[in-house]
Amino acid sequence: MTTISERAVAGLSERFRIVKRVTGTLLKLELTKEYALRFDGAIYDGKSQAAKAGQEAQKAPRMAQVTDFTTDPSGVPCQIIVPIVLERELSDTYPSEGYVGRFFLIERKKDKAYNTFVIVELEQEGAGHSELAKAGKGKKSA
Repeated sequence: MTTISERAVAGLSERFRIVKRVTGTLLKLELTKEYALRFDGAIYDGKSQAAKAGQEAQKAPRMAQVTDFTTDPSGVPCQIIVPIVLERELSDTYPSEGYVGRFFLIERKKDKAYNTFVIVELEQEGAGHSELAKAGKGKKSA
């Protein structure tokens, strides 16, 4: 998957490089599809939705949780809106944001009442977790 910024910069690669991605590709986790990804940062609160002119702000019971990650093998940086079930599984298994810098194979499944996830941690051949964490650890800055 190639993003528009990568296509645009490809023609200018001799003179320019991407310094910062201001916006990222938003990936929707589809049912029964497997995704190999590395969490590049902790799960954080997404932007709140302001009320439009003449409307009252709707009180959301839970702000959308977002995370930055890199897909594998393409290496494309993306974002996902993290379903609460996935967030809780990761937070319970990897306290203190221990999932950051790690590779996972994630598949979304449909259970009776809600979606569940199959989560498998992967390790890149020739690299231990400490090397992966150095490559991807960090929180999104505001």
